[in-house]
Amino acid sequence: MTFFQARRSTARLILASMTPAGLATLRDSIAIPSGETLRGLSKPRGVSWSVLIANSAAQGLLAVGVLASLYAGYLVPEFRVTASQMTAIVNGFATILLFALIDPQISALTDDVLDGSVSEATFRRAMVWVSLSRLVGTLIAQAILVLAAVAIAWAAGWL
Repeated sequence: MTFFQARRSTARLILASMTPAGLATLRDSIAIPSGETLRGLSKPRGVSWSVLIANSAAQGLLAVGVLASLYAGYLVPEFRVTASQMTAIVNGFATILLFALIDPQISALTDDVLDGSVSEATFRRAMVWVSLSRLVGTLIAQAILVLAAVAIAWAAGWL
């Protein structure tokens, strides 16, 4: 049984991880992925490309929302307050995308693992792909920051 399973407290887990023993456990738990693990990514993903693309888009929107709205306020100072408040629309859209499309897929996959119709290896592979899609979304956010700011500035002026 893990520390978290026994105590069910995230705060205690964080505090325990900052002790010398906890830091040693963290150090010993980190590993570079093996070649076998990387080759395993070519096997069935467990999640569809559409879910991975939607996850990337949602992560990109979450990553860019606040900065783009602040930059939009700089671009159109007369609508600065409106532009800065539009981050809620961007982040809200991303949250709905996560809630409606991605979370149900991951929940269903988790249920499939529990009832034995999907292997744990497939589930782990799916979580790696989901994590990679989040990384891609964060990288996409860097590329679309200015475009998003211009779109928010235009919408702030239009509203």
